[in-house]
Amino acid sequence: MDEVLKATQYSGIKEANTRIISASQLGADPQEVLMRYKYGIIDDDTIGQNTLGSLVHIALEKIYSNKKGILVEYCPKPIKIDDLFLTGSIDRIDIINKEIIDIKVTKTYAIKKMIEGTSEAYRWQLSAYRYLMYRETGDDFKCFIEAWDKQGGYDVRKGEDIPTKQKIEIEPYSYEQVKARFRKLVEFVKKGVEKQCDDVFLRKIKGKTVPLKCLKYCSYNKVCKFYNPKVETVMTGWDV
Repeated sequence: MDEVLKATQYSGIKEANTRIISASQLGADPQEVLMRYKYGIIDDDTIGQNTLGSLVHIALEKIYSNKKGILVEYCPKPIKIDDLFLTGSIDRIDIINKEIIDIKVTKTYAIKKMIEGTSEAYRWQLSAYRYLMYRETGDDFKCFIEAWDKQGGYDVRKGEDIPTKQKIEIEPYSYEQVKARFRKLVEFVKKGVEKQCDDVFLRKIKGKTVPLKCLKYCSYNKVCKFYNPKVETVMTGWDV
């Protein structure tokens, strides 16, 4: 089991004060980006949904690594703005068809949001990849999510098959919008003033309002001064 954890844990730069903002952070709350900058990557030593996703990534990387016209885990040249770098590691690139493909292992409701075009974090992430590739190659790429459904298969209650894998085209933001979003994150990080996240996934659990994002999905709750498992209100409205 230790070998599984070791193989699936984040292997990039983990130190604090690293002058990078990754493509996957572009759509994140600015507080999350600042925490990553101040405290570095905090390892998760448990096996959970991220472990499953990482295992799927490893398997697909091996399958596609020797296919003609395909690049896997490709890192375009970073872009520097105001002393910070926008970086990205792209799961798969189809050079021939000019396609960027990001792999997501998730649940049916999340895939539905992708199809509806309401998954903003993923849209920003793919838009950042597209911008990085444009700056490197001069070519415009299409953006896709290869969504693997952990709940895929036959749904007895609905009496229908849920696709295990779907390829979903994502409408990207413009290059100018990506640059504007990145600059705003850079400004927030350079100011270094922490604030409560705009969205902490408030949920009613057993009659109590709890910040589900803080409890389950954020590795910085032990160092975040705004973390409060009994929070009742949340700020909203951070965008570009």
